[in-house]
Amino acid sequence: MIIKETYQLTASNTDILAAPSRLAALPGSGIMTIECSATECNATNNGTLTLQMPDGELPFENLLVPANGYSLLDSVVHDETALQMQIEVDQGGHVSLAYTETGTVVLFYITVSLEF
Repeated sequence: MIIKETYQLTASNTDILAAPSRLAALPGSGIMTIECSATECNATNNGTLTLQMPDGELPFENLLVPANGYSLLDSVVHDETALQMQIEVDQGGHVSLAYTETGTVVLFYITVSLEF
């Protein structure tokens, strides 16, 4: 089974996967895939991601999100420019995924899927 959530953010978000997300509580153990890109990524306008596991482990913190290099109106995550990662997760608990914007990023796109 696969659960896939897609988000388009215009500002910081301390917990992207909070309820009402179907991934607020992990329904099964499996592989979580995260794909994201933003419309800006430079010294003054950028975004970062932090992932915290249910046990408090931080697989990554303040990871810079790349710019998609396409039109600001192109509301998709482009495979060729996106940040992509996979991590094993266990059933139960809550994985916290935070996005922090510095300056102004017009749009941030993220797709999170869980295959179990």
